[in-house]
Amino acid sequence: MMVLVVTVVRIIRPFRNKPFSKMDDPDLDDNFEPPVLESSDRFFMAAVGFEVGLGVVAVVVGSFLGPRANELVPPLSDVWAILWGVGLGALLALPMVAMVQGLQKLRIPQVEEINRLGRDRMLPLMENLSNWELAILSICAGVGEEMLFRGWLQTWITGSESEWSVTSMAIGIFVASLVFGLAHAITKLYVIVVFAMGILFGIMLVATGNLLVPIAAHAVFDFIQLKLAVSELKKEAAGGEVSAPK
Repeated sequence: MMVLVVTVVRIIRPFRNKPFSKMDDPDLDDNFEPPVLESSDRFFMAAVGFEVGLGVVAVVVGSFLGPRANELVPPLSDVWAILWGVGLGALLALPMVAMVQGLQKLRIPQVEEINRLGRDRMLPLMENLSNWELAILSICAGVGEEMLFRGWLQTWITGSESEWSVTSMAIGIFVASLVFGLAHAITKLYVIVVFAMGILFGIMLVATGNLLVPIAAHAVFDFIQLKLAVSELKKEAAGGEVSAPK
């Protein structure tokens, strides 16, 4: 469901000085070709800046109001905790990808609407990005969003790890996940899906006390979803070219 892209596209749309599709300007000629390279470059820079900015906000706000999100990240000297957190998060992302891929194949209007929005408005901005660029976007999303929503907001509600209780953890996970879902308000179903993912990310944090686990899960999930979606878009485009009349 491309958690990374949804919010960023909505942020950068006001800064666009030319249309990218007939959805933006119905009067465009049918042969109009969007400026893919320019839009992809702009999207990449805006997305990275936006996601990194979320992480900065989490650190700054935590410095004044507490807690500090970075305190839930193992120090560089603790190599085992870093490797364990990243590895576990990467593994936990796989069943999430499988569930979302299954959901995307359902032939119901709400799912088809999400797929259409991704195919028509988001994926064209990324089809020219390299695997490295997709990976960087995914890592920035994992770090920035998890620092803000789990590292700061959820922990601000639950209190420090020594203060965690079943009630505070439940409230913290629910509120942080709700805000997380509403921040991705593309469609009603998308909000619900992202809310559910936020619940899983929140449970990962309270179960391990290691913010790298949800960060890695979020980043790996985004990368796989983006890679699969972009590959499918390119395959459809190649198929269209082959079948087009000479």
